[in-house]
Amino acid sequence: MQCTLLALFALIVGTEALVTRQSLRMGLSVGQTFPADALKKWGCSGVPAVVYFYGADESPSCTKQASAFSESMDDFNALNVKVVGVRNQKGVKPRFAEKYGQTFVVDEGDEVRDSIGIKKDFFGALGGRETYVVDREGVVTFVFNDQFKAGDHAVKALVAAEALPPPPATAMARGVPPSLQIQAFTVLQPLVLAVLAVAVLNQAIAVNFKL
Repeated sequence: MQCTLLALFALIVGTEALVTRQSLRMGLSVGQTFPADALKKWGCSGVPAVVYFYGADESPSCTKQASAFSESMDDFNALNVKVVGVRNQKGVKPRFAEKYGQTFVVDEGDEVRDSIGIKKDFFGALGGRETYVVDREGVVTFVFNDQFKAGDHAVKALVAAEALPPPPATAMARGVPPSLQIQAFTVLQPLVLAVLAVAVLNQAIAVNFKL
């Protein structure tokens, strides 16, 4: 009996280790570009975003993952980072999305999931649980894949989001290239200093007259 239990335990541990190794085979890598059409369709084009793929609404681990992101939404909003949860049409459950302060979208037929190569877990029985952080250009800056640690996705994604570059300056947002901004600053700096010097001189003269 004891030998049977030990053998069963070894089988369970071995299976979990195999699944864990499989889940580490991620789709996109850091530095690669997330599909632009998907980002546009999901409202993430031109903005930093967290895009996380999960299995199905209402399942225990997926609910834990969504709850973890929901608890951190104030932090993501402060960083102007959009959070999007992705599942296929079979994984949609009524009113699930209404419970959480984030965006949920449907990946029809797992088209995006398959195109970026997210591997399935449990010998193909479950879709991989994978989270991406992308910058404004759609470049992947962080990837995390773990089927078992559902709550860690939000924690790690927030750390990665905090490391994203700050929002561009107003001039850059209006389309002025950084090189022109530097040139403008170089040209205007002496003029600004001259105006300040004249103002200080005028004030000094006015004080002397009063005396």
